[in-house]
Amino acid sequence: MLKLRLMEVMSTGVKAASLRYFQKLPDELNLDECALLAGLPQSPNKFRPDRYPDNAKTRRDKVFLRMVNDEYITITEYKQFKDTPITAGCYSLYNNKTIIQQKKM
Repeated sequence: MLKLRLMEVMSTGVKAASLRYFQKLPDELNLDECALLAGLPQSPNKFRPDRYPDNAKTRRDKVFLRMVNDEYITITEYKQFKDTPITAGCYSLYNNKTIIQQKKM
């Protein structure tokens, strides 16, 4: 039961972060955006892409390196992704209620 609750809380957090920084639901994120969000839990304030894009990029690139080491992406893909700039903003979650409602229909 605790494991299910933890998974529910985590998925809610991922959804909130994807809406906050990208105005997208999690299943609409690209790999670059997913890697950025994957790096946030270690230190959410330090790696906030809207306030500290350089920190966020450094952390995102570490996530990509881990993906290379675990053979999820190739070194060529890593080099391509590493050159991608941080494009996250900070959007109001209240404005995203319409996005969530539209996706459920």
